Amino acid sequence: MKATILNSKTEIELNDKVWAETYSEDLISQAVLVYLSNQRQSKANAKTRAEVDGGGRKPWAQKGTGRARQGSIRSPLWYKGGVTFGPSTDTNWSRKINKKMNRKAMRSAIARMLKTDKLFFVDFDGSDTTKKARTELLALKNKGSLTLISDKKEVVLGLRNVEDVNISRPSSINVYDITRSKQIFVDKNAVNKIEEILSK
Repeated sequence: MKATILNSKTEIELNDKVWAETYSEDLISQAVLVYLSNQRQSKANAKTRAEVDGGGRKPWAQKGTGRARQGSIRSPLWYKGGVTFGPSTDTNWSRKINKKMNRKAMRSAIARMLKTDKLFFVDFDGSDTTKKARTELLALKNKGSLTLISDKKEVVLGLRNVEDVNISRPSSINVYDITRSKQIFVDKNAVNKIEEILSK
């Protein structure tokens, strides 16, 4: 299949295996869930009764006081005691997905964006400065978040601090960034790299 490069009006040849993949909402949903779970970090932590300071001795005698028996002031029943079933940094949120399934999910998401006219191809070969690359893309950009896939250093430097523009290299693209973007711009120089990664 062929596609038109937006800013030069020339055509580029695309690999049907990557850019014409059938849409699979369930597979994309699964890949996004796995990606977000793997980004999650266990920062919340509550101390158990074994981790709270103090409570080394028995508060009072087992019998004869008329009060309920207690073994430690750091029991979860006490003020400033340990927490029962609280959050822990040991929690593992990671999930797994087959590489083959993940690549198919990315192909499906990319093909969907292309089919719905939300994915465009651009050519920054003539952009020798960071300022020119930035001006060219912003002239094409509509409202909403945008993902630019490029390997060109000048383009990355020129656009890395622009609001609502997410820069991704072909080797680091993921299904979450693809699905959350209102638009995707793919640099002509990155097409072959993308096809090489996703056609495996």
